[in-house]
Amino acid sequence: MPSKIKLQFERIDEFKKDVLIHTEKWCSEKYNVSISAIIHWCRKLKINRKRIDPNFIDLTGKKFGMLKVLKMIRNKNNEISWICRCDCGNEKISKTHYLNNGETWHCGCSIIYKTKPFENLINRKFGSLFVLEKLENDKRGLARWKCKCDCGNISIKKQNT
Repeated sequence: MPSKIKLQFERIDEFKKDVLIHTEKWCSEKYNVSISAIIHWCRKLKINRKRIDPNFIDLTGKKFGMLKVLKMIRNKNNEISWICRCDCGNEKISKTHYLNNGETWHCGCSIIYKTKPFENLINRKFGSLFVLEKLENDKRGLARWKCKCDCGNISIKKQNT
């Protein structure tokens, strides 16, 4: 590795992450080398740049439920995953999609966290239903709510229904 690049970044991992996320032009400006030098080192380090997502968003440091994203990793198919640390201290690897859509929000550390921490819906109205109180979760861990309809009927609704 040329000393010019070697002096400009401490770890090869940082360079690899940069070239997978950013354009050659951005990397050449950061490391103060030519674009051809960046391309050369991508080839030499066997970095496949064909799978770069132009819409990539770095999740490092962000919090999803009980998980804080520590760093990005790639599997053998060059797919992005994230190493996360749960509030309980355990680490979990998750894909971007599962973090962003809320499917992964804890490491599975406790039965207490079987469902997402519920949003307090008491005294809120949804269509013709007014939420009266939160009931005990069902067998699958889904939140249950006691609701009163405008017509006066009382019904029990589950989370996401």
